[in-house]
Amino acid sequence: MTISLDHKELLRLHKTGIFNSTASFIELETAIKQYTKKLSVDESKDIKGAAFEIFGEFLLKKLGESTQLGVYDVITTSEDKYYVGTDYYGTGLDGQPFQIQAKFKTDYRLKLQFDDLGTFFTRAFAEATAIKNLLILTNVNHSDENSAIHYSIDNVFRAANQHVRVFGRDQIINTTSYKRFWDDFHTAIKQSLPSPNKRVYLDPNNFQLKALSAAISNETRLQILMPTGSGKTLVECLLADDCINSGGEIVVVVAPRIALVSQLCSVFQAQTKTTWEPIIISSGEKETREIYYEQDHDGYIEPSTKSEDITNNIVNGLSKGSVIIFTTNQSASKLNTIISGLHKTINLGIGDEAHNFTSDDFRQILDPTILAVDKWRFFTATRRIDPTGTGRGMNNEEYFGQVAYRVSPAEVIKAGLIVPPRLQYVKYDPEVDFNFNPNDEEEYRVEMAMMVAGIEKHIETMDNKAMRVIVFCSGAAEAHRFAKSDVVAERFPNTYAAAITADKVTDDRIEYRSNRSKRSKIFNKFTSANHAILFHYDVVSEGIDLPGATAILPLRPLGDIKATQGVGRALRVIQIDRDNLKNGLIKVGDSTGWEKPFGYVILPYVSKHNEDDMTRIERIVFSLRDNGYDFDRERLQVNYKPKSGGEFEPEFDLYPLIDAVEDPDMLTVGDIEDIEDKIDQELEDEKIAMEVARISHLSEEDLLTELLGE
Repeated sequence: MTISLDHKELLRLHKTGIFNSTASFIELETAIKQYTKKLSVDESKDIKGAAFEIFGEFLLKKLGESTQLGVYDVITTSEDKYYVGTDYYGTGLDGQPFQIQAKFKTDYRLKLQFDDLGTFFTRAFAEATAIKNLLILTNVNHSDENSAIHYSIDNVFRAANQHVRVFGRDQIINTTSYKRFWDDFHTAIKQSLPSPNKRVYLDPNNFQLKALSAAISNETRLQILMPTGSGKTLVECLLADDCINSGGEIVVVVAPRIALVSQLCSVFQAQTKTTWEPIIISSGEKETREIYYEQDHDGYIEPSTKSEDITNNIVNGLSKGSVIIFTTNQSASKLNTIISGLHKTINLGIGDEAHNFTSDDFRQILDPTILAVDKWRFFTATRRIDPTGTGRGMNNEEYFGQVAYRVSPAEVIKAGLIVPPRLQYVKYDPEVDFNFNPNDEEEYRVEMAMMVAGIEKHIETMDNKAMRVIVFCSGAAEAHRFAKSDVVAERFPNTYAAAITADKVTDDRIEYRSNRSKRSKIFNKFTSANHAILFHYDVVSEGIDLPGATAILPLRPLGDIKATQGVGRALRVIQIDRDNLKNGLIKVGDSTGWEKPFGYVILPYVSKHNEDDMTRIERIVFSLRDNGYDFDRERLQVNYKPKSGGEFEPEFDLYPLIDAVEDPDMLTVGDIEDIEDKIDQELEDEKIAMEVARISHLSEEDLLTELLGE
């Protein structure tokens, strides 16, 4: 009878290839160590533990009702947070509950220490499980004379050491040293895997088809400008397919950050229809290949920045057909020497979040002598330009080419592909008492008051609907401090709170070193929780897809591009609304029936006379206006008393209700109009200044040509 394995990490561990072709426990142990040696400490610990637990689950079920272990009906507890410290539950030969802990040591000569098993015994004793019904499964040395467990301080655990059974290294090796065991192990893994992902290709919308048509051109460099959420990445995938179908061998996809490189690699694997080998150039971690019905391979993609590794990966990939290379801007310059040394050509370069190419550090790879590319296609939602048109900006056509396609946010909103932004002005009290520590700085106290007021208002606004807020913190340390704070836990008890920064994550109020697995888990928890808060500092501003986000809350001033990119995180249409739109149950422009009708921008302020608050608000309004999220000025004339208890118009929301408050510090409709008038004037002045600067750089001949219209 085939054994069914239930461990939640089975698919992930299967993709690593650790279990492939192992025919003994020593081979499995070696494979685990080999795979994890290049991983971070936290990631290595996770993989080692999960791999040994999966093996242990099979071993326990294989031995089943034998008296060798004295346990049957074994189940894994990996899906249940309640069972912290216990890896498996079962039934003892006496019919009573049985608890089992699996412990893997990289050096099997070491003994298990108090810290290794303290949680396990604490839970067992708390549940009054008999000592005879406790089992430790471990790869360390063990015999009756030389116990695998060592305690030095606690009499209770000394007693446990004498009576708890240990199934150790010698027993495992002796029990599993026959071919049938490992054949059955591989069969159990294969048949227990969830059904492989079925590729579900997205149908390109009209905007994407027009963008693709414009991008497929003989021009060497072109720009495609599409707002966040409109589907730039699918256009990139279709463009790569076109290149490979036309005989192209090498496509390079360049993105500014490792996390975005990882996301793009996954999307390209899912949405391209051509056959190619993925290569990742970054200092990131192993990336799993996606497994689909149409593919018979699996394994992982090993990122590297070493020239030798990159060369070998390209050669191996090209031997099978085409390659798509995913790289950060910082690592892309390594490619030129490698590609030319192979006497090959980069047929297509795709610049994702291409405004980053305007920085001094990244712009150099657009020089053909540093990175030779037949065709460049630059994708962004936020085009960065300079006044002259000859500098670093994307209006320098020598480097970026002409704009081949542009679609405004307003057009995409009208098509129902993204939701409109809604500005939510929230007045907060900086003096509110949150039982702060006397050592807490004034800035931290004020930001806490801003954040709490903003999120409480957003919860009220969303009523019983999902609420997921991305908070833009003033620094990395502050992000983790918020996520771990008692205030957040107490004020939002049913809300998932986490933090992500460049090198750390905080999950369930515990701080860890950041790695791909932990980031992925946090993103998944955030998008699936009914109420969630994600604190970050410059990690999810650009490119990262979090479709469930309902709002952003900036606690610091954001630059033009960061503000627009940040707002874009909250504008994606969620799946239930997509389905309802398709079925005609809801309509674009009518918020009735939408689960997420708007993407909120929560703007806390203490007073309309506070310069810092007003600067932060004005920068957001400027960014939205400057990037095409134009508000209908006529609709800003909202009623002080909305008819029939209706809402304020979707462009903004005042809190508290302005007709109920007479507060000289409170923003009013007139104040908002004044802000927008000011921003409109700034934009007009900037437009004139840029035109003057452009003209001043023209030669007399070019200026005369423009004046004569020839």
